[in-house]
Amino acid sequence: KKQHPRPYGQFGYPDYPCGMLRSSPADVAEYMAVMLGGGRSRHGIRILRTSSVDQSFADVFKESHPNQGVFWYSRGERFFGEPNIGHSGYDYGAATEMWLLLNSRVGVAVMINQDGDAAEA
Repeated sequence: KKQHPRPYGQFGYPDYPCGMLRSSPADVAEYMAVMLGGGRSRHGIRILRTSSVDQSFADVFKESHPNQGVFWYSRGERFFGEPNIGHSGYDYGAATEMWLLLNSRVGVAVMINQDGDAAEA
């Protein structure tokens, strides 16, 4: 029997650090633009220090988790012939993937309102 998705309504729980975080596609696009811009928005406004951006890209867990930074990680693959980093996550009723192509300074994000397991199928 085919099961149809059921709405969760407004959902959240206070787990640390991600619980109850709400972001729109525009928010995620602006965040990726700041990261690709070395801490500056697409309008040239300084949001983060360059050193903060660099630290978030650094492989800080080299020994235990190769290719894992503070926030970003790499799957060791190349997209369109260049290095990339990304972050993904899902919870009940929502899933997000975002990836940055570092050389061409292009970001791609996909946000869906379906469970992560179903999204990967």
